[in-house]
Amino acid sequence: MVQKIYMIVSSFNNNEIATLLLIIFALVLFKPLRTCLISIISILKEFLSKNKIFQMILVELSLYFFIVTIFLHHINLWNLINLKDSILWLLFSGFVLYKDIITDKIWQETMKNYLLKVISISAIYEFIVNIICLPIWVLLLLIPLICFLQMISSYAEDKKEYKSAYIFADNLITMIGFGILIYIGHRLIQNYEILLQKENLKAFLLPIIYTIAFLPFSLVNKTFTEYQQAYKRLSWRSDVKIPVNFKYVYRIFQFCKLDFVKLNKFLFFLTSSCYLKKTTDINNLIIEYKKRKTFLKYDSSCIGFEIEKVLNLLSSHKMRIDDYKDIEYDDKFGNYYGLSSYKMNIRSFDNITYAATGTNQVIQYIELSYLKSQLTPEDLSKENDNLYRTLSKILYSFCFNNDDLTIDLFKSKIKIDKIHYSIENDIDICNHQLTEYKFSIYVKNPEHSNYYISNEASV
Repeated sequence: MVQKIYMIVSSFNNNEIATLLLIIFALVLFKPLRTCLISIISILKEFLSKNKIFQMILVELSLYFFIVTIFLHHINLWNLINLKDSILWLLFSGFVLYKDIITDKIWQETMKNYLLKVISISAIYEFIVNIICLPIWVLLLLIPLICFLQMISSYAEDKKEYKSAYIFADNLITMIGFGILIYIGHRLIQNYEILLQKENLKAFLLPIIYTIAFLPFSLVNKTFTEYQQAYKRLSWRSDVKIPVNFKYVYRIFQFCKLDFVKLNKFLFFLTSSCYLKKTTDINNLIIEYKKRKTFLKYDSSCIGFEIEKVLNLLSSHKMRIDDYKDIEYDDKFGNYYGLSSYKMNIRSFDNITYAATGTNQVIQYIELSYLKSQLTPEDLSKENDNLYRTLSKILYSFCFNNDDLTIDLFKSKIKIDKIHYSIENDIDICNHQLTEYKFSIYVKNPEHSNYYISNEASV
């Protein structure tokens, strides 16, 4: 028993020991930290005791983790010295990986990112740093110093009056980082065999093995959750009696498979449209959905923008409208609508919203709405201004044979009428900090498309 305890304790490296000692010192010296920690523990305890779903997920994940660990132990890839690393992986990676795959509709990207994360250069560097550690007394000095310098850097970054403090803190952190890198490189050259030791190789491989093992497990749970929600959503239509059963949901699975974005769009079509009142047969509904989702071939005689051309333009500037989709018939513009917002830099308070409305053949209305905030740092604000200006000018040139838009979008309100199009640039001062600029182009007399023109899609 003593030997087992010793194995577990000896698995902690200098980095972890130094961090634990500093946390203990901080809790002993600062009462507010102790109070905060007690409050956090109380909140977690209450949350776990009342949230039955989370309890079930916790038990399910822990049980699966235990089974994987037992299997690794059986094939001699795990022993007690790996217990600490395994538990840390479960707490800080396993639960997050499971949550991200369950909640993210584009699960392929999530799985790809996690796989790349555990085999990346940064993962190898972190592994080497944990093997070749600085002395504990050095870490006890460096960790508080780096935290202090990082706080100065973050606080002073956007403040001109503290620019010198920001530069000093940032440069000192960089110098410390290079110093640590040189020390580790020197030690590694002298003792490179340490990386090839059996236990160290296990420590490197375990996160990769756990991640690979958790990916299919998480995907199976996600699939079950998504189609369970589909079952419930189909039951919400109290005005229509849908024969929802396993075969009904399985037919939807055959159509959507693991494309959960497609699944949610199809469910939106089912639960919000009037077609359920005409038929509840799932095969007929799938045919109807395919008709409404089929874009007609672009006809230059139809006034408007090519759908792919506009969506590709936005995508090339990291703006995507993935939900340009079928909605209920609109007397003004047509059958389709897409809206999205551009995610600015984390330090930016600006926001660009972009929308496209039209038919299943052309987009007949495009709007860019730019909410400009005085709180955004000057350099980022200039980047956002240029993006809004660039997109507006390109959209303008789409309509008018590559004519240049020469007006200043940030100073002039305009309304230009052409043969088929109308262009507006509006400026609305919301308050002393926020100004909204809105650039839009729309077809004066939009034509409505009839999706029944398209060939009937086969099931």
